[in-house]
Amino acid sequence: MMITASPITRQTVGRTFIVAISVLGVAALAQLGAVVWAFVIRSQMPPPFADASDVPPVLGSVRQGPAVPVDTAFTDPARSGVETLALGSPPKPTPLPARAPGLPEPEQSGRFKEMISQGKLLRDRGDMPTALTRFREAAAMDSRHPEPIFELAVTYEKMQLGDRAAEHWRRIFELGEAAGPFFTAAESRLREVKDAAMRAAITNATQPAMADAEEGIAPGKILGLEKIITEEQPERQSAKRLTLMIPIKVRTGQRIEVRDLTIQVLFYDMVDNQNLVQTTADVSSRFSTAPADWSDTQVETLEVSYRLPAPDPKASRGENRAYYGYLVRLYYKGELQSSAGEPDKLLQQFPPEAKLPAEADKAR
Repeated sequence: MMITASPITRQTVGRTFIVAISVLGVAALAQLGAVVWAFVIRSQMPPPFADASDVPPVLGSVRQGPAVPVDTAFTDPARSGVETLALGSPPKPTPLPARAPGLPEPEQSGRFKEMISQGKLLRDRGDMPTALTRFREAAAMDSRHPEPIFELAVTYEKMQLGDRAAEHWRRIFELGEAAGPFFTAAESRLREVKDAAMRAAITNATQPAMADAEEGIAPGKILGLEKIITEEQPERQSAKRLTLMIPIKVRTGQRIEVRDLTIQVLFYDMVDNQNLVQTTADVSSRFSTAPADWSDTQVETLEVSYRLPAPDPKASRGENRAYYGYLVRLYYKGELQSSAGEPDKLLQQFPPEAKLPAEADKAR
């Protein structure tokens, strides 16, 4: 039997199959490239943050942090005058100013208030020069703060220094409404001063005789004080003895109602070289000529004697009292006509009232 090889049929690959295999290969290569690209990008990213608040701000953006008052912000001792806020860890934060402009430094605020309080207390006691010093010290701490300027203006008014007071009222007015109630007070006071000046101008125009200046008498006044003379009278039994010669002048053409005239003469002593008090010395007064009614003369002279007894050497203890000075105040119908004093500091320390108190008017 003859064996014969049977032919094996070879199957040929179709074009469709080849195209499909090519498409699948390209897709696989694309996916592999995407995976490799994602891995590269992920390796360059920072590690994830546990809390969104830990994410540092992007340059140029602003992230809201907890509100921290300026006065309680953390201060870096190595950078005086600069305060930084604890808001995470932003790169090189912008320094904040130590305080808002125009306000006293935190460390000075207590001293500032203390100076104001001391000045008011001294002014109430009549120590005007020292009160002015305290207010000036407060103003030096912050020249834009209206309160010490206000207190200076009030003090100058109490000292009857109207021009100086008006100067400080104007300073407050120039600060504008930012000065708050001090601006309102200054505006009102300047308006009053302006109205008073207008009334005085009208009065002077209608009463030229009263307004004209006369030696020893202020414009608008009827009486005035001429130069006061002090006559020393040494005496063995006295620690100090003197007499004041006080010439009182009436304006030309004016008649005086003597019952409407009030003359205050006050002497002051220094106790233990530190306390200023009114004297306990023997004081007496009389007019050089009687009766003093200015009917036939323009000037009447009041003589006031002061005698401070010498200390008793037998006394074991006693205060050391010494003469300091005097004040003279002249009132007519309750209104101040003139005043004088020696030393000048005493006149500034105890300025006279523009009008007599009601009790003094009743006593007359």
